[in-house]
Amino acid sequence: MNSETEAAIAQAAKQANPELRVVALARLLGVEKRRSEALAALRELANAKANSESERRARSDAQSALAQAGDESVKPMLIQNLRDQAAGTRARAARGLAYLGDYSDAATALADDEGGVRSDVACFLLSQQSTSP
Repeated sequence: MNSETEAAIAQAAKQANPELRVVALARLLGVEKRRSEALAALRELANAKANSESERRARSDAQSALAQAGDESVKPMLIQNLRDQAAGTRARAARGLAYLGDYSDAATALADDEGGVRSDVACFLLSQQSTSP
């Protein structure tokens, strides 16, 4: 990533709406000198109280980004999200747990009442297995 692009993404990570901030911060995880700052900001968003649907999505997306980055601090939230009312949140939680290597908790979503969650998680787990060394 060139310095101009990095600067634009860093600005978006500080000034944009919560959902766009998460996207920008997730990109900054790949920039070594900005990684710790991005992790801290994502943790803050992942723990933030959501007052709107947009903030709720941003919180869930931040948790997913942290899981993809291997940040174990998000694991208790993901386990709790497996019982969320929103099917998408439950599916993202299971995928996040799989990213962290917690397949036993992720697999509980395979028994979800919502068929879409079951198939989403099953396909994700199979795709992870096929890309493993």
